[in-house]
Amino acid sequence: MSSEDKSDGALIRKSEANRLISEFNLLTDQNKTAYIRLSVFPCDFDRDAFEAVCLAPYQRLQEWAQEESGLIELVASEKAGEIRYRLPESVRTWTAEGLDSADETLENQVRFARYFACLLQKSKGTERNEAIDLYLELENIITAANIFLTTKKRNFPEIWHVGLALTKIVSIKSDRCLLLAIECFESSLNAMKRSISPENWGKTQNNIAYCCMNLQFGERDKNVREAISRYEEAANAYSERGLPELWADSQHRIGLAYKVLPLGDFNTNLRNGIRSFLAALKVRTLTEYPQEFAALQISLGCAYLALEGGEELNYSNAILCFEAALKAYTKQNFPRNWAISHHNLGVAYSRLQSVDSNEYFENALEHFRAALEVRIKDRYPEDWAQTQFGLGNAYLSISKKRWGTHLQDAIKFYHDALSVFTEQDNPNNWGEVQNNLGVSLLELTAGNRTANLEASIECFNAALRVAKKEGNQRDWAIRQNNFGLALSALGRKSKALEKFEEARAVYRQLNCEANVKIVDAHIKLAQGRDEGRLYPVRRSKSKLKNIVYTALDYSISAAIAFFEYF
Repeated sequence: MSSEDKSDGALIRKSEANRLISEFNLLTDQNKTAYIRLSVFPCDFDRDAFEAVCLAPYQRLQEWAQEESGLIELVASEKAGEIRYRLPESVRTWTAEGLDSADETLENQVRFARYFACLLQKSKGTERNEAIDLYLELENIITAANIFLTTKKRNFPEIWHVGLALTKIVSIKSDRCLLLAIECFESSLNAMKRSISPENWGKTQNNIAYCCMNLQFGERDKNVREAISRYEEAANAYSERGLPELWADSQHRIGLAYKVLPLGDFNTNLRNGIRSFLAALKVRTLTEYPQEFAALQISLGCAYLALEGGEELNYSNAILCFEAALKAYTKQNFPRNWAISHHNLGVAYSRLQSVDSNEYFENALEHFRAALEVRIKDRYPEDWAQTQFGLGNAYLSISKKRWGTHLQDAIKFYHDALSVFTEQDNPNNWGEVQNNLGVSLLELTAGNRTANLEASIECFNAALRVAKKEGNQRDWAIRQNNFGLALSALGRKSKALEKFEEARAVYRQLNCEANVKIVDAHIKLAQGRDEGRLYPVRRSKSKLKNIVYTALDYSISAAIAFFEYF
């Protein structure tokens, strides 16, 4: 745009603002005050908000919107039958400065913030409610939070519920909302005493932890450790006041947080999580709390599946956990959780068959098929895709003696999973499938071997892109190693060695000595200094959460909300 065009645009905007000021000057003093109060709204608003904040009848707003003056703009709403309004941007600045005194400006801001806080209290526990649409009112809620945080005109329940609302809309501008929610909850903690209200104090700590767990901002490990600390604070408060059920729920959350810690010794983190799950199970028994018991059993089973070393015992323990969950989850009463349990049993038997020949292969298939009785693609596409991925892994895990066409079967199931998972919408699952599809193509000898290897390189490259983007060092190293194997098989030894070296450096940083030894063997083979076979990593144990843990969201959230409300 030329400077002349910019100048013309500025003149047009100035002319429009002057016209609106002239229209404004025709209003009565009472209507001028009501109109100026609109400046507190950062975006569009509805009838109820206007009446509550501007202290004027809806008829006045209708008149401004219907007249040709242009004092109010109509805004299309996502909700059927609802009309929303907006103050023109060209008058927002001078209306914001138009109230008679600083006190009146403050009163207007507080009235605005308390109106939305009241609505949020009515709609607690839901993402979309007749009282308020959190997504539609996002900017208004954020403004209310900032008003409460920058003024002394606030009380504990109001700012607490504003913070809670911000935790529920993390899919939009997530870090902005979560960081602001943490400020709201911290302000709430300053207004309450742990000794007087341990339950509310603990809930607030849990909510801060939830925000930390979901933050993309900053160091992931630091955020998760902060969450664990907050959960432990809540657990201690519940323990001191004899609240065993709430204490057990905090233990469950602590365990889940340990499972996703990105740094530190992987097995140590998992064992810490297992200890927390077992502690919670002392309270959450099958007879007294069947749903909570089942959710804990699934979390415990997934932790056992992910443990490295002593695999056969760990997989057997996992099977016992998932079978215990089925004592509470029936297909009739809890169909999705029932399907999750069967899916996880399929994963466990797939793992177990790699330890003890092919004895458990049919068991794995049986449980995956059971899961698919509920996980229908048209109804639950992502659940269906996870189980297709599980079936692919089962066929990939069959011993090499029985491979035959099973690698082609695995490839088919992976492609089925990729018909749902996309890099944009499901980056973690998409990357995991790409990695295992690459392994299948790397091992496939049928057809054009060179074409298979080139295709496997494309898969590992795609999987690496997601691992780097998501900041998961462990998965990144696994996929670098596999990339190196494909390059080595194609005879590109120097490039392969680069990949191996990069993978080994990360494994050393993460203290994964067993994986360091495997990569050392691959380096020797690539250099022609040793005889042996290559070992592609078919699935990342740290990312087992994406095979079964992401599915747990359905069952765990039914038992314990990640965020809490009064």
